[in-house]
Amino acid sequence: MKENDETNSPTKQEQELMTTNKDDIELLLRHDFNDIDKVTLTDVEKTPMGYFINGYANGDKELSFSASITNEKLDGSLGLSDKFDSLLKSEAGKSLR
Repeated sequence: MKENDETNSPTKQEQELMTTNKDDIELLLRHDFNDIDKVTLTDVEKTPMGYFINGYANGDKELSFSASITNEKLDGSLGLSDKFDSLLKSEAGKSLR
């Protein structure tokens, strides 16, 4: 158990990763899923392969996701909770370009 709230707060580097990548994460979610109105980023996990930015959509923590960050940029890979299945657009996965 963590002793104070400061250990739960993102570091400056993690906050910068979240700020830098938020628009791209929102764009990807809105491109592939219907009815995405709000995206909340909650924390950053550091792994040997890079970072994951975690969050949820529409104020619903059951619509959770983990966005893979490589070289400080979203690499297009998202881990999603099962609840996203019902929001999937039929054209999902097509290029944003």
